[in-house]
Amino acid sequence: MIIAEAFSRTDQRLQRTRLEGADGYTFTADFIAWAARQAAAAEVRGTGALDPVTAFGLDHLTHGAAGAGLRHIPTIS
Repeated sequence: MIIAEAFSRTDQRLQRTRLEGADGYTFTADFIAWAARQAAAAEVRGTGALDPVTAFGLDHLTHGAAGAGLRHIPTIS
């Protein structure tokens, strides 16, 4: 399980999300393989050192993470 939270500069929590799925090692291997296939197919946006959202776009990255075994679990704030 992964819990991610985003905070403002004043430490106010802005958002919280929960993901579940494969263990960390399996997810990492599957996700890196997905990212490599995307790069080989020229699906990366930009050049140089890029964060995942910049490289793939949020929607495409979300589908890649789901394909590697993560699923979003709705949570109550």
